[in-house]
Amino acid sequence: MNKVFKTVTAAVLSCVMLTSCAGKTAESGSTATSDSTSSAEKTVVTPPFWVVEDAKTGGTLYLLGSMHVGKPNTVYPDYVMNAYEACDTVAAELDTVAANQDLQAAMDAAELLLCPDGKTAKDYFGDKYDEVVEFYTEKGMYYSAMEMYIPYYWASLLTVQIASDAGFDANSGTEPYFLGKAHEDGKTIVEIESMEEQYEMMANIPMDIQVSSVTDCIGDTNYLLQQGSMQLLYSAWSTFDEATLESLNDSGTAIPPEANAESYEKYFDLMYFDRQQKMGEAAV
Repeated sequence: MNKVFKTVTAAVLSCVMLTSCAGKTAESGSTATSDSTSSAEKTVVTPPFWVVEDAKTGGTLYLLGSMHVGKPNTVYPDYVMNAYEACDTVAAELDTVAANQDLQAAMDAAELLLCPDGKTAKDYFGDKYDEVVEFYTEKGMYYSAMEMYIPYYWASLLTVQIASDAGFDANSGTEPYFLGKAHEDGKTIVEIESMEEQYEMMANIPMDIQVSSVTDCIGDTNYLLQQGSMQLLYSAWSTFDEATLESLNDSGTAIPPEANAESYEKYFDLMYFDRQQKMGEAAV
């Protein structure tokens, strides 16, 4: 598994989105299609979905695997929509709807990705710097203020562009859809992480992993490979292809021969294991 794909995966596929309730359960059903959009324009998905029930309290917890990007007019199955309707509370790693409306909080969090005093992005990219800037300029992504930010900031912009060029839309992801509905419906929304926590995590990714997450994606061939990897990820998520999804979460096979094993293990712990433990505690 390509280590850059693993980095992109972490940026696009969240561990879980939780919808929970007590005393009410959702009824199963077939894929929902009752809206004005023609079937030819719809993207019907059957994403990872689990139901956890507490025999003592009668409480029910629904776990929905989520993609941060998606396709317009995505249709979720009735059993997912019924679960949402049955719930009083929706929990996600971050309330992205609220976050997108709080520009000051985003600016404050982004300061965690600033280069230390006396350094610029050029110091981290080294002899790859000119090639990186040229590629970002060709893609219409480069602006001078980026020089103040560490490579993960550059990687995050690149991930958004890869997703767009691969045919995906950030506004059509799982979180914008369900959190948007939750805000409209007045449901309680729980954030498992904070924006500051997420940016701190990004800033603490080992620098060699940050740099490679950019340099290994530039160039037409590499860029197309990343688009294909993202499309593979979406296909696995949208059809609940457990084998493929499991392979993305296997640290034993994730580290490529050329990678720094110690750095990659630290990255994997930050982005996967540590977060999953926290999300598991939130679920409990």
